[in-house]
Amino acid sequence: MSLVRILANHVTAMEYVQLPIAVIEQAKRCLLDCTGNMIGGRYTNKGEAIIQYASRWGNTLEATAIGYGRVSREAAAFANAALTRILDLDDGHRFAFGHPGGILVPTALAIGEVTGASGPDAIVALTAGYDVYARLGAAINPSSYNERGFDATGVCGSVAVAAVAAKLYKLDPEKTKDALGIAGLQAGGIIEYQNDGTMGKVLCPGWSTSTGIKAADLAELGFTGPEKILEGNKGFFQAFSNKYDPDRLTVGLGSTYGITQNYFKVHACMRGLHCALDAMLSLRSQYSLTQDQVQKILIRTSTFVNRLNKPHPKTMVGAQCSLPFTIAVALKYGFVDEVSLARGLNDIEISTIEDKVEVIVDEKVQNYWAANPDSWTAVELEVQTKDEKQVSEWAPIALGEPEKPLSWEQLQDKFMKLVHATEFQTTSDTIINSIQQFDEHESIKEFTALLALR
Repeated sequence: MSLVRILANHVTAMEYVQLPIAVIEQAKRCLLDCTGNMIGGRYTNKGEAIIQYASRWGNTLEATAIGYGRVSREAAAFANAALTRILDLDDGHRFAFGHPGGILVPTALAIGEVTGASGPDAIVALTAGYDVYARLGAAINPSSYNERGFDATGVCGSVAVAAVAAKLYKLDPEKTKDALGIAGLQAGGIIEYQNDGTMGKVLCPGWSTSTGIKAADLAELGFTGPEKILEGNKGFFQAFSNKYDPDRLTVGLGSTYGITQNYFKVHACMRGLHCALDAMLSLRSQYSLTQDQVQKILIRTSTFVNRLNKPHPKTMVGAQCSLPFTIAVALKYGFVDEVSLARGLNDIEISTIEDKVEVIVDEKVQNYWAANPDSWTAVELEVQTKDEKQVSEWAPIALGEPEKPLSWEQLQDKFMKLVHATEFQTTSDTIINSIQQFDEHESIKEFTALLALR
């Protein structure tokens, strides 16, 4: 049996009643985190431009664009997915790379509105989508990202979005196979934006949702997708990876769930920076460090993190990709969010701190990464003070990973910060309660109605 047919059978066979409670609760956590990111991203200049773009589509009014109203299903999913990336606080998957929640949640909400899906319907579709995403990403990475420069959000995400849509359309296994196959043919997304700070980072999730939804729509109408889209000699694996492992696609399928491997962010920047930021903030707190006390910050890390050693960025996206800059922001402000990053771009003090940061590729960290290829953000950070003290911290796993999870209360606090000073601040408690009871909704329209323009 072909690999895409195995995935299609898995997606169509998945039932809500079979899902473990932990999976259902994790789906709610993903929904809470993504909704906060959508709302927070909506009330930015980029967010306003995205909504204007979605409003131009002018199609049938089917699904809710956050803080706007109803647009076509594809426009709503595109807009909401793009909004999730703007603040760089969207969830991710270190085993698969990229950011699944920011594409899968908007798809489930948009297609769920169209199909009249219940809360349980949306949860099972999300779970299926995370499974497809996680397994595809794990099969082609880290080679796809590190060696080829592909963004799993677009590459794996397009196929996973098709799985979510196919599940909510209730397509049979054959048409689900076709949806995944069509999406695989059109999947894409590269990370060149990291080198110049341009805005493709924000747009990749939108394209991913559009590709996946188109694929499911066309499959529903009878278009077919290739049987060997994944393993074929002109297929997905060989196209997107130098070193791929098809076994990672199927091992534990049906017994382990990709959604439970998700991470949630606390710092508004690329995930590759988070271990270093965790260590910097930990030392800052433990030793009451200030920028004036610090003589030097030495970061020992891998070649993976070292590629982000790009001081003095000029754009917001560049700031989100810069290790010296974010370390300087963390030391000065004690947190890394959109506001502190924006302030830092024109801050002489931040620039001075950046010049104190030295990043080196360290054999110990390289060996750790080689032995633990899914732990690609590890660092050892050392601070040397002007009075000749040295303090250090080893940070192999970032906060928010399954090994160091954020509690519901922490995610709720993050949500409240994201919606603060937006028009949804007054209804934030209602939105949170609706997500907590998401599995009780007979129609997810009960939830999406809370997200339209007030």
